[in-house]
Amino acid sequence: MFTSYAITADEKNATTNVFYAGSSKFILPDISYYVDDMFSKYEDAYRTYIAKILKLAGVDPHYGTVQPDGEDADPEYAANTIIGIEMELARILSNLADLDDPEIVYNPMPYSDAAAKYPLTLGASVKGLGLLKHSKLSESSTVILKALEYFDKVEEFVASLELKDLKVYLTFLYTSDKAQYLSDDFVQAYFDFFDTALAGTTKQAERASVCVTRETDLFPDLIGQYYFTKMFDTKREESTKLMVKLVEEAMGEHIKKLSWLDAATKAEAEKKLAKLANLIGHSLQNKTYPFTMDRHAFFDNIHKIKQHGFDLRLQELGNPVDRTEWGMAASTVNAYYNPSANQMVFPARILQPPMFNGSSHPSQNFGAIGAIIGHELTHGFDSSGRKYDGDGNRRSWWTPETSSEFDSRAQCLIDQYSSFVVNGENGSPLGNVNGNLTITENIADNGGLSLAYDAYQKYIKSTEAVVPPGTEISDEEANQLFFISFGQVFCGKARDGAMEQRLTDEHSPGQWRINGATMNNDNFAKAFECKAGSKMNPEKKCVIW
Repeated sequence: MFTSYAITADEKNATTNVFYAGSSKFILPDISYYVDDMFSKYEDAYRTYIAKILKLAGVDPHYGTVQPDGEDADPEYAANTIIGIEMELARILSNLADLDDPEIVYNPMPYSDAAAKYPLTLGASVKGLGLLKHSKLSESSTVILKALEYFDKVEEFVASLELKDLKVYLTFLYTSDKAQYLSDDFVQAYFDFFDTALAGTTKQAERASVCVTRETDLFPDLIGQYYFTKMFDTKREESTKLMVKLVEEAMGEHIKKLSWLDAATKAEAEKKLAKLANLIGHSLQNKTYPFTMDRHAFFDNIHKIKQHGFDLRLQELGNPVDRTEWGMAASTVNAYYNPSANQMVFPARILQPPMFNGSSHPSQNFGAIGAIIGHELTHGFDSSGRKYDGDGNRRSWWTPETSSEFDSRAQCLIDQYSSFVVNGENGSPLGNVNGNLTITENIADNGGLSLAYDAYQKYIKSTEAVVPPGTEISDEEANQLFFISFGQVFCGKARDGAMEQRLTDEHSPGQWRINGATMNNDNFAKAFECKAGSKMNPEKKCVIW
């Protein structure tokens, strides 16, 4: 309830999976939603949602309270209790010290010591989940706590709560989490709040679409294998491998040429690049589901599937890290970089139009999937990824001088993106991009675009270059098409509610992912002949990689 758990690679010994404990998640999309101005905007809708969920769950909204004067019980008691608990947790979390400091977020200790120190926030939940009985976790097992200050303050806070308040809070958390899988009334209540009130969506998806989404979420490996078999081919895989190779070579050239990197840091960066692993297409592991499904018991099926996934993850505790394991299904339109494995993963579904099309001019593919490849690679060298070495261990491999220069260049991006205004549907400002929150993604967008452009130039001048018939264009047009293709990857339109949520995301809104990266790129200015000092060719550019 107040703690989240993960079985994942030890940050200082990435060969072994260990038990991590950290802060809990919130009902609202982000901690910023609990700040006064933002919360007041959605408070009425949130209270309505709480009341609906508790009523459907059979919970008395005033939860047995009696006013001192003997009048009717407080009908807002449950909502006030739930909101009050969340507000305090948000306050605690927002006031913590820098959670990016490796020494603050890495606190190993025997489980017995952790449970004794934090019996309410850690010990009670571990026992409630039966982890000591049904997993490799034991009293002597090492657990790593993400932030001791969080556990200290939350333990004290939980101790101050009455049991009846904890009960109503837990009931709401559990029921809200499962609402999408319950009866139509629950589903409607969930949609009315999370989709309509928060995101502005007015119509639920068709049942067929919902079923496809559920199947993909719950059986990602099976759906991914099916998609791979039907939609992927060897030619597409080989083309992707070549693009990855060229982007990696471009990064190697950048590392060599960058004057602000000293020799020692360059050597470490080159070692890390050489150890980078790539997974393309789909997982080769065949997962099984050793239980029987009942077409008349949807909720029970969901529980079985999720419990099975939970049990499988628990079995990994203490095991060697499998660097061939996929964290994303082949049917997912996405990609990722895993710092603990120093690994890039590109599922089959992202390797299709408009990201990749074998019939398109190469510049179009390099501007789209090439920039995505560069983006993921750059994550290994962004403000977070740079703190991991080639083996996936979190350690300092930067000299103090070079590290300071990196921070200075990152601050340039932070300041630049923080000045970008995000407008709503009617043109009025919704707020500015959060440059600090989005810094890792902005570094990856900028670096990825630069790497992909250089990779394209090397490809088009090589003997391997293939320009499909009917796509022949001049070099100047091809260079422009490269950047246009990049823009098409991230362009889009969103309702105000969805855009407000985007402002709490680590990715900048699409407009500024495009314009931010291109205005910092000299080749973009050259391709479109942007006047020096203009908006898209500013005199001061923020460049790291």
